[in-house]
Amino acid sequence: MSTLLLVFNSPLQSWGTTLKLKNHDTEPYPSKSGVIGMIAASLGRRRDEDISDLVRIRFGVRIDKQGTVIDDFQVSEVPGKNGNSDKKIGHRKYLSDASFTCGLEGEDEVLEKIKYALMHPAYALFAGRRGCPVTVDLVQGIVQKSLLDALSDDIAEEQKTIILDSNEGYGGAVKDVPVSFSPYNRQYSYRFIEIR
Repeated sequence: MSTLLLVFNSPLQSWGTTLKLKNHDTEPYPSKSGVIGMIAASLGRRRDEDISDLVRIRFGVRIDKQGTVIDDFQVSEVPGKNGNSDKKIGHRKYLSDASFTCGLEGEDEVLEKIKYALMHPAYALFAGRRGCPVTVDLVQGIVQKSLLDALSDDIAEEQKTIILDSNEGYGGAVKDVPVSFSPYNRQYSYRFIEIR
């Protein structure tokens, strides 16, 4: 197996796995659903198209720099009845000054197609949320290594955390596997993870 490596070091990132009406949280590292959504966008897929081929790719993240969670307090006005406007108050959380290396393990032909699409995307790419564009060094290349070996390379003296898709689920389960990105029927399922 080979691994495609991606680097996320945008000034702001937001990797939400739950959506509340007014508040948008972020996970402390890139979600599989966020990265798969970005890949689907780069391939030019519509939100209601099948993504099962992308979901099957084994996914992992190395936390290179944790960053800081910042809270963006927002007030918006929505037109109401009788010409009045209703004020909506909410919070959006972002990761500031964080850096991650993500790996996608799969067949060379599939990874080459994804790599090309990410370098020539059909739609703009974001680090989790619109307003958080990816940087030009997103695509690091394909290495002929397993996911764990690829993410274990170049680890500095301090130990860094690696989170991998797992069949055993030693690290628990997270609900960030996209089933459908359709705005009318958005669905996610669980995946087991392993933390090293």
